[in-house]
Amino acid sequence: MNKEKKYWQINTEKLAHDIKQAARTANTEEDLKMKVEPLLQNVFKKIGVDIDIVQYEASTTSTTFRGKSDAVYGYLTIEYKAPGKLSTKLNVKKTVEQLQNYLTGQATQFGEQKEDFLEKAVGVALDGKYILFVRFIKVPTILQTPVPVEEKQSVLFPAIKTGRGFQILGPYSISYSSLTNLLIFVRASARRPLTAKDLATVFGPNCSIARQAVSELYSAAMRAQRRQTPSRIKTFFLEWDRIFGVVYGQELEKAEKTAEETAKVYQLPAGSR
Repeated sequence: MNKEKKYWQINTEKLAHDIKQAARTANTEEDLKMKVEPLLQNVFKKIGVDIDIVQYEASTTSTTFRGKSDAVYGYLTIEYKAPGKLSTKLNVKKTVEQLQNYLTGQATQFGEQKEDFLEKAVGVALDGKYILFVRFIKVPTILQTPVPVEEKQSVLFPAIKTGRGFQILGPYSISYSSLTNLLIFVRASARRPLTAKDLATVFGPNCSIARQAVSELYSAAMRAQRRQTPSRIKTFFLEWDRIFGVVYGQELEKAEKTAEETAKVYQLPAGSR
C-alpha cells in the first residue's frame, strides 16, 4: 500500500505540463475531460482522496436552473471547458454563472443549512490552459488562494468588491501553483456531504461493511443478554429497552416489525431475536 502524500510532495509542474499537452490534442470539452480526469484522479489518490465518491454528469435542479456538472467530488465540483474557452471575459462570465448555479442547486438539499454547504463548496472550471475557482462566503471579505499564484490574475475581473456571496479566484494559467491550490481544495472538500442519499450509500444495507458492522453490534448485544453475570452492555441495553418502551408505548408492535425488516435487509444470520 502506497503511503499517502502531502500536496507539496506532488509534482504539480509535471501535472501542469501533462494537462497542457492534453489540451493541445483536445477539440471539445468532452475530449479534455477524458484526457485530464485520469491525470487528476491519479494525483488525487496520492494525496488520500477517495476517488470512488466522484459523481459524473451529476444532475442539478433548482427553481431557475437545470443542468449537469461534469465531475463532483463531495463538496468540489469540476466543470471542464473546451481548450482556451476561459480566455475571454464573456465565456468566463458564463462559466462562473454556471458554477454558481450548480453549487446553489446542490445546496437546496440542505434546506436551512444551504449556506453552510456553500461555504464548504468549491467550484472549479478548467479548460486545459486556464483554471478558476468559485467560493461562497457569508462574511464580507476578499478571498485569496491558499497558496499564492505566481502570476498576475488575468484582467478579466479588475474591480474586486468586498461582499458576501460568491467570489471568483482566477482565471489563472495552468501552472504548478494554480494546480497546488486545486489539490488543497480537493483534499479539504472531497468528502461525502451529510445528505440522506450519501449516508445511505455508506451505512445502508447495500454496503458490505455496514452489514457486517450492524451484524457485529447486534450479536454483541444479544450475547450480553444471554449472560447470567452483569455487564455494561447488558445494563445499557436494558436501560435503552426501558426508555424505548416508555417513549413508544403502543408502537412496540410496529417497532418489532421494523426490526424484522431491518434484520432482513442487513442480512443478519439469525434475524431479529
